[in-house]
Amino acid sequence: MVNIKAGYDIGKKGYKPTELAMKDSAFAAGYKQGAADRAAELAANAAKAKDALAQIKAGYKDGKDGVKPTAEQMANTAYAAGYKQGAADRAAAAAKDPKTPDPKKQDPKTPTPISTKKNTTDTKGDTTDNNSGAATKKSAEGTALPQAGDDTNVVAASLGAIAVFGALFGLAGDRRKRA
Repeated sequence: MVNIKAGYDIGKKGYKPTELAMKDSAFAAGYKQGAADRAAELAANAAKAKDALAQIKAGYKDGKDGVKPTAEQMANTAYAAGYKQGAADRAAAAAKDPKTPDPKKQDPKTPTPISTKKNTTDTKGDTTDNNSGAATKKSAEGTALPQAGDDTNVVAASLGAIAVFGALFGLAGDRRKRA
């Protein structure tokens, strides 16, 4: 009985038995049954994995297309994972402004549209620019203080550190000369 159980466990785990162990008929019978059960389990898992992949793909497609899922579909974890990823990809694609052309995709022969509105002078004599919205936005971005997560300019930081140390040592040297 011990040999049958040992053979079954080795077969179930997928280990290869020694030739000496396979000479024992009880061990060999247990090993063959364990190997057969393992093969059946692997086949069942492969079928489950194939079904889960199909569910993920279906969920992704529905999420990408914006189809509202049923409660039964969302109860399936594979479908729900695919749906969430598809919806996230759809939202990311929608976040890009379709009105603003991508400069990489724009035909180089096509000129960039320029506003035809001209500057006007109001009653006080101040000149106003009708195109100032875009320019103001760009200039505001350029003068804004750095925020957390912004890239740092290593060259500018190094130059600033050198300037500070140079000024400190320059002043120290100047005081010694005067004294």
